Amino acid sequence: MARTQGQALRVEALEIILEGTDAGKYSVEYQAYVQNEGWQAWASDGQIAGSFGKSQRIEVLRIIIVEKGNMYKPPTPIAVMPIVVVPENELERYINSKDIASVTSYFIWIDSPNQRVNVFKGSNKKWQLVVSMICSSGKASTPTIKGDFTVGIKGEYFIADGGARCKYYTEISGNYLFHSVLYDTKGNYIIDNRTIRPMRQIRVMQPMRPIRLIPPMRPRMQMGGGA
Repeated sequence: MARTQGQALRVEALEIILEGTDAGKYSVEYQAYVQNEGWQAWASDGQIAGSFGKSQRIEVLRIIIVEKGNMYKPPTPIAVMPIVVVPENELERYINSKDIASVTSYFIWIDSPNQRVNVFKGSNKKWQLVVSMICSSGKASTPTIKGDFTVGIKGEYFIADGGARCKYYTEISGNYLFHSVLYDTKGNYIIDNRTIRPMRQIRVMQPMRPIRLIPPMRPRMQMGGGA
């Protein structure tokens, strides 16, 4: 038991340390959601999570245990951009006002300003929206390319710098890819689900199997401006 009982006392701060014969092989990481503050930065291996002297309880606690050497440190939570949702009919009206043709019956439009992936089916001037998803394009130091492209190779996953597993990738051009949110090295749990702020690669919101929403053929893809 890691608490008092029958005293009506709240947990305001804590630290977690692994013990036992295998403790040296693993690291414990934890993140506290503090009353009136929200999510704090991740702490690990005996670092303090929570607050002192504020009378603010820990309301939610995330805990993960990872192998040392295969760690991907979860990032500090940061403010996100507001989600912008453009009505389906406006998206279709905008796309069909352009002269857009594809070698297949699908067209993918990356709306960078609004951080959305929009998949259409049909033909020139007759495109109908299939799905619109939140994504994160490249940050300023590693900007995502813009222009017209054709969907390239696909794969189940790749391991990014730092050890994170990126699932269900689809090639845009060269090393520019669609992929899922970030998982741990073995792909068992999500370690970074940010999809609104610009990141290093293009991420698609759906963490399970986003590649299935990219058409199986090789449609035209347009990266760039918003509606």
